[in-house]
Amino acid sequence: MCRSFCLLTMRAAAVLAMASLFGAPGLSAQTSTITGRVTDTGTGEPLASAQVFIVELDLGALTQANGRYLLLNVPVGTHTVTVQRIGFREATATVLVTAGQTVALDFLVTEAAIQLEQLIVTGTAGGTRRRALGNTVARISAAAIAVRPVTRIEEAVGSGIPGVRFIRPAGSAGGASEIRIRSSNSLSLGLGPLIYVDGIRISTDRVFADRNGATSRLQDIDPNMIESIEIIKGPAAATLYGTEASNGVIQIITKKGIEGETTFEVSLEGGANWQPHPSENFGLHWYVDPDTGEIRNHNMYEMLKGPDFLGRDLWQYGPIKRFNVNARGGSSLVRYFAGLSRDDVEGYSGVDYTESWNAQASISVVPYESLSLTLNISRLSGSTRTPGALICTLDCFASPIQHRLPLGQGGAADIYLGQLLGETDIRFRSRTTWSLQVTHNPVSWFTQRITGGVDNSGLVREFFVPLGGRGFGLPGTNRLGSNGREGDRNIWDINTKTRTLDYSATATFAVTDQLSSATSVGLQYFEEDRSTFNLHGEDFAVESLETISGANDRTSSEDFLENITVGLFVQNEFNWEDRIFLTGAVRFDDNSAFGTNFDAAVYPKAMGSWVMSEEDFWGSPLGVEQFRLRGAWGKSGQQPDAFAATRLYAPITGPGQGALTPLAIGNPDLGPEIGSEIELGFDASLVDDRVGVEFTWYSRTTKDAIVAAPVRPSVGFPGVQLVNIGQTSSWGTETSINVQVLTQNPVRWDLNFAFSSMGNRIDDMGGLDALVVTASQNGMRARGQLHVEGLPIAGLFEKEVVSADFVSGNSGAVTNVMCDGGRGIAGREMGGPAVPCDDAPQVFFGPGDPTWQVHLNSVWTLIEDWRLSVTLDAQGGNWLNGDYIAGQNTRHAEKTIKQDDALWQGFREFSRDGPTMYRGDFLKLREVSLRYSLPPALAARLGGSSASIVGSVYNIATLWARDRFTRFGQYIWDQEMQAPNFEYMGQVPGGTPPPMSRATLRVNFVF
Repeated sequence: MCRSFCLLTMRAAAVLAMASLFGAPGLSAQTSTITGRVTDTGTGEPLASAQVFIVELDLGALTQANGRYLLLNVPVGTHTVTVQRIGFREATATVLVTAGQTVALDFLVTEAAIQLEQLIVTGTAGGTRRRALGNTVARISAAAIAVRPVTRIEEAVGSGIPGVRFIRPAGSAGGASEIRIRSSNSLSLGLGPLIYVDGIRISTDRVFADRNGATSRLQDIDPNMIESIEIIKGPAAATLYGTEASNGVIQIITKKGIEGETTFEVSLEGGANWQPHPSENFGLHWYVDPDTGEIRNHNMYEMLKGPDFLGRDLWQYGPIKRFNVNARGGSSLVRYFAGLSRDDVEGYSGVDYTESWNAQASISVVPYESLSLTLNISRLSGSTRTPGALICTLDCFASPIQHRLPLGQGGAADIYLGQLLGETDIRFRSRTTWSLQVTHNPVSWFTQRITGGVDNSGLVREFFVPLGGRGFGLPGTNRLGSNGREGDRNIWDINTKTRTLDYSATATFAVTDQLSSATSVGLQYFEEDRSTFNLHGEDFAVESLETISGANDRTSSEDFLENITVGLFVQNEFNWEDRIFLTGAVRFDDNSAFGTNFDAAVYPKAMGSWVMSEEDFWGSPLGVEQFRLRGAWGKSGQQPDAFAATRLYAPITGPGQGALTPLAIGNPDLGPEIGSEIELGFDASLVDDRVGVEFTWYSRTTKDAIVAAPVRPSVGFPGVQLVNIGQTSSWGTETSINVQVLTQNPVRWDLNFAFSSMGNRIDDMGGLDALVVTASQNGMRARGQLHVEGLPIAGLFEKEVVSADFVSGNSGAVTNVMCDGGRGIAGREMGGPAVPCDDAPQVFFGPGDPTWQVHLNSVWTLIEDWRLSVTLDAQGGNWLNGDYIAGQNTRHAEKTIKQDDALWQGFREFSRDGPTMYRGDFLKLREVSLRYSLPPALAARLGGSSASIVGSVYNIATLWARDRFTRFGQYIWDQEMQAPNFEYMGQVPGGTPPPMSRATLRVNFVF
């Protein structure tokens, strides 16, 4: 028996050996291979992690990072191959397979009009499908970022998402910008959203914000390293984040490894920044010739370019150089990603720049089906130099009378060169962030997740003006308010460390055959520590001294801040046949900034979602194939400043032992502002899923709004006390329409339209008449912006001169200057009786925030390889204060020199900024990009699997503006000039240049 068995085994081995050498009939000779690539039609980018399968054969594979897939051992015959990926429409193709053949089969897949199956992790207890959410969540994919001229995270977030505004940076390399979600709601606190990266919160404060610039730590995030971005927009969506989340939450999910062989991606980008039409912006400067008494004018910008002055253009085309390389791949056990990028960008001035190195890595380990671990780590190092107040140097302070003076004698060129070359302001940035997420699913009905990590950011600012000032010793150049003659050196060192620990667990049970229940609990801990050191020295003896230790006058200071939040939440979700979802949750929060008499904050939430189109009664009325109703109500908070509740004393020096003096009275009853919001909306797809519509209406009330109330002098403490006595309201609508106009080759045409309306009002200020708007970051005051009860938050106010008479003749001094006395709400609306200007209030011009916003993106795909994208942006309903124009008016405007307009002369006496108020409505051609995808055969010849070239131009032109000139005729530079030191819109200070334009060419290569 053993002999028979051994002989049979030997014969089988021989057959297998022959089959391996010559190919056994019925095995390899009767099977073939199907291979190809899956591509997103909307972006032209390869699609990773798509499922490619043949149902009847139970055969399938996942696409790799380059979009490639491989189906092995496919039997001979005709088969239907299917591609599926969450968020995309299913695609199928029929293919004939012959023996021993390798069949090439590529797929173009299109995003679903509404993506009900898409997994959302932000604002949920462990991740939830979109269909179960009652609130709207916007999501931006890596592919959508890759095909646009995106250089910073704010550009990706603030373009095309209804309800999200991107306040563009000043026109310099590395300038700070802002993200706003929905309408303003606070009188005293910051308005920016919380930012999370891979589940941990990061510090994104703007620091060193002054009239000329600011530093934003959002620039530390490299768009090349992002897999997706999720945005939740208000208290109804952000309840589970508790205190500080009422302004919304943005979650940035970085790239991770995927199963498959290692794929490398390389991109190179070059281009230039420039300041659009500067000569037109500067316009004419007027003056009285001191020799002849004649009134003359010239263009300061054009004059300084002349051979008698600089002999060259003042500004340059600032070069842009970027490089990125990353690798990703892995197995079912271990998956990995690693990336390295370099940015080197210069601005228009020739001195402003920003440069950085950014490295990122991720490794995921799945030792068991029930357990996964993902470690992410990133490191950034870079620096940014600002151009200072170059705009105001030329446009506000430079004296036209001195234009004839040669270099070195205090003329306009000296002032420009002194500012440009005699001042150094550099910010050195560093950041290390790591996070670890562990997901455990021990049984089918229970899952738990813990996420922890640290974000450690450092920022050092070095500001230096040498002895001799901004003109290297040239006389007449120290006119900009610094201690330039003696020398001035300042060093700030800010280190911020945030720690996040987040645990959640969910248990799911079937209540009945139709009804299931998922109960979640969670605990969050957040801690922020910030230390600030400042060293200052001035008055140097000789030019060679540059260190603080060499200064005659030296000062130093040190500050430390610690803030801790602990939150606990409980949530339950009911699911009826995967069509109707009802969710209720409550979060309990305590924060170290709350007053000692304030109990923990409670933030409840309720939401529902009904996919009506999956009901039996749905018959696709009016061609609507999919339809979902949704609604949500919830609360979240906004914490006060870290020491706002604490009574503070300041040390003072004197003879003998030092002493303390009252600094701030504090408030032991101080708590957070509580935002309560309801939002209702629907999602629909129609016309064979070629049209997708999303609509949301929301209304928010913020109670216990923090107001800075004046302290009675008898109390013995100076300044103001923050108290919870205010209330604000805000409201709006958000509409998004995506249309696939043409769907077949050779031309595809996609239109994406987004519209937002928004508004706000101050309902209660605790009896206070008006508050001057200040920046929450640094307490700087805004000109012409006030908080007034009954009117919009941070509205534009100024005295409005309505009549004046010349003292004699038709020019010169005026008398009988009368102003609008106000009427209506708070007696500050325009149209009141004329009263002497000394007795007149500052009247309301309009809101500082836009009340509407439109975004239109049109994409044409030609013969699958060419993709042309054109984007228009528009917004309006707001007013702006042209403070840089006011700087001109006080010195060298035409009417100031001629003094022949009585109304103008009246404004000069009583209202510096009144003549410079203008409306902010505009329409801009924002970006145009053209992308060419190399044919796979050509990319293969170059050694890769795919390659593309993208050329783009950004911030191209203003197609329309409601006000091109002020009412007295001064040219308005740009409706998007914005103060970097204010959270609110409406303030445009001198020294802030308009946003730059840029053109880039980018080459992407995957192999």
